[in-house]
Amino acid sequence: MKKLFKLASKFHGVGPVVFAWHPNGTFLATAGKNGLVHIFDRQGEQHDEIGLDLTAPVVALEWDTEGSTLAILQQGSSVVPLWDNGTRSTLSLDTNLKDPTFARWSKEGSLLAVGTQKGNLVLYSKITRKLVPVVGKHSRRILCGSWNGDDKLVLGGEDRMLTVSNPQGDTIEQRELSHTPWDIKFGRKRGDSMKAAEQLIAIALSKAIILFNLQDPANPVELTFQTVRFPVFFYFRELIFIV
Repeated sequence: MKKLFKLASKFHGVGPVVFAWHPNGTFLATAGKNGLVHIFDRQGEQHDEIGLDLTAPVVALEWDTEGSTLAILQQGSSVVPLWDNGTRSTLSLDTNLKDPTFARWSKEGSLLAVGTQKGNLVLYSKITRKLVPVVGKHSRRILCGSWNGDDKLVLGGEDRMLTVSNPQGDTIEQRELSHTPWDIKFGRKRGDSMKAAEQLIAIALSKAIILFNLQDPANPVELTFQTVRFPVFFYFRELIFIV
């Protein structure tokens, strides 16, 4: 493993740092508690600095699939700044929903899902610039989620519920979970066609992993552990691997 660079504490101040790598690994977005987002290249040189209207802590940074847009979530703010990598300009997206906790771009990069502390959801289209608010998608905080190639969105929340929604925000599948999910991924199992959208959902709980197939929703598979464990999902050629 080769060390690329080290960032001085002057950029972020005291406290934890939120960061997100560009999908191609060409840039690193970072933020601390000082209301600034920094974009660094692979040599550690600052490419841009994004000043935010509020000094509230940044809770999440999310690149779209192509790395052309960075979504920024701030604690207690209904406004989601969208930074354009090409023009270095920022669009302020007002969701009208405070306390965002989760953000995820769709696989093809035109739809942004933003979840909140109270379980509400907003879907934003980068193409039409339209917002679709969905109040009460979950009854508590939205924690995690994933999109598939058909623009289906799976979400997990503190209410121990799993929801699957279409691009319009309508719930098409819903399941109660035994424990609170901490990660959810769409993927494929071995033998699935690479041309079709992913239908397998992997849900990580504290002592179990649930594999939920949208084509066979009545028969989920649960893998349990004897002790508390937090498994990690990773991908290779669109297959889900669990470690």
